[in-house]
This record gives sequence, structure tokens and C-alpha cells, in this order.
Amino acid sequence: MKNYVQSFSAIFIFVSIISLILFNAIATAQQTSWVSNGPFGGHINCVALSESNPEILFAGTDHGIYKTENGGDHWSKVNFPDHYKVTAIKVHSSNPDIVLAGTYHSGVYRSGNGGQSWKYKGLWDQAINTMATDPNNPDVLYFGTGEFLKNSDEEFIAIYKVSDQWTTGGSLKSWANWNVCGWSQVNKIVVDPDSSNWIYAAGINSGYCSAFGGVLISQDGGDTWIDKKIGTSSTDQVSNIAIIKNSQGEKTIFAIFGFVYLTSDLKLFKSSDMGENWLEVDIPYAGKINPNIFRVHPQDPGSLIIGSYDDDQPL
Repeated sequence: MKNYVQSFSAIFIFVSIISLILFNAIATAQQTSWVSNGPFGGHINCVALSESNPEILFAGTDHGIYKTENGGDHWSKVNFPDHYKVTAIKVHSSNPDIVLAGTYHSGVYRSGNGGQSWKYKGLWDQAINTMATDPNNPDVLYFGTGEFLKNSDEEFIAIYKVSDQWTTGGSLKSWANWNVCGWSQVNKIVVDPDSSNWIYAAGINSGYCSAFGGVLISQDGGDTWIDKKIGTSSTDQVSNIAIIKNSQGEKTIFAIFGFVYLTSDLKLFKSSDMGENWLEVDIPYAGKINPNIFRVHPQDPGSLIIGSYDDDQPL
């Protein structure tokens, strides 16, 4: 079964065919020279940076995990099973020795010694698409599962919430069950930077399932959910979602409508009222949004970085 978590063939210190769009005053970044420092030989599905030591990064691949301790100049393989496809990684915000790794149908694993050894924590046979931490309480973690094109109605589509993985590393428990339809998946989870009660989850609904319409919003820490449609299609596909906050404290939610494997016309939408209403945003390279490059600027929470792509030539 093909894994529909986006992957890359190598980690690039700079990536040459990506245009960056910053949402303060929209401006296109200039391309520069690019250097590939590996690791080589396989798909790279995710990269996690240590907040406390930016020289330390972990890369999840189709065949285990790689680590660098010098900002990417040199990579070494950690002691993780080669036959596990790693699709999500999170590093503890203040302790880079504590790492969580989510896999494609092989469970979630925890390391307390920088990747030298790992302990299985649960969620076997689940496709772990995303991990998120609560910015108001970094001890709280979220996991999003599911596989859009899995030909089965038995996959457990859920959001999981735990609060003891960084410290005691207890077992995972189900928190919010969306449905059991194998034609849906959770792509991204974000928590409001000012309130742990407000949680947003982006996902895909092919139309075979009516459980959700692209974006789920919780206003009470996950006890209840509001289902919000973004586009006009009967089939909602939301690939990614992010929250930015300007210097005046005003927050805007951005979401990428569409799924790259279903349509080449991805669109950007925004909401200024906590997800109640959505408006399409007119941006350069409309329809050529790369949903993998969609991040709040690390030094400027009022800016959003978006990647673009083209099948034939760089933009």
C-alpha cells in the first residue's frame, strides 16, 4: 500500500525549486544556491528540529531514522528498525534526548536517550500522519491517524491526546474518534497559541464518509467538535492548516483546500473569526501550492511561509 504522507528524496539545506510567500505583505523570496547534504538513498518523510538545540535534527525515512548534531553537515542512522517507515517525529522542547516517532502502521515509539534506544508506546497498525504539541502546555501531545486510500472500512480514524509521553511515557489512549471509515485521514492538528481549548484539525473526506467536512474545530479542549466546510465541493479535502498572530494580537487561520493526489488546483483560504467563515485568498502561483511547505515563520508568528511547485519548471 502506497504511503500518502508526502516524502522527499533527500534533505536539502536549501531547496531549489520552491518559492516562498510570506504573509505580512505578500512577497516572493529570491532563490539562492542549494546544497544537498544527505542522507541519501531513500524517501525522507519528515524532519524534526530541536527547539533547545537547533543543531540537532531528526529525519524520518522509509527505512528508519537519521540524526544530525551539527545542523545537517553530517547525518548518522540511529538505532531504529530499518523496516519501519517513519512518518512523524517530535522532539521535546527543552530536552533533545526525548524524541517521539510515529510510523506507517507500526506504532509510536519513544526514545529518552537521543535515539540510541526506543520503546514501543502503542497505535500499532495505524498510519500516523501528524503530531502536534500544545504551545500553552508542551507536555500535551496530539496524534492524527488515517489513510485516505486504504481499501478497508476498518481503519480507526482518530485524534489521540496524551500528557505523559515526555515524562513517564505511558500508553496512548483514544481521545477523539472521528469515524471508522477507511476513506478519510487526519492531516494536521494545531492548537490556538492563546488557548488550549481551541483546537483545529484538517483532514480529507472523499465523499464515501460523511463524518467530517475538512476542518474540525473544538472549543472545549476536544470534548465536542464543530464540523466546518471550507470549499464549495461536496468532497472536502484540507491538506494543511496554520494559525498566525500579528503584533496586535489578531489571529488568522489559513488552510490549504485540496489534496495534491486528487487535484492540481490547490487553493488557500483564511478565516479571521476562529474558523466560523472562510474566504479564498488570491496569491501568486494560484493552484500551485505545496502543502508540505506551510509553516508559521519561527521568528515572526505574524507571517506564514508557503511553498509552491510546478511540474515542468521552477517558479
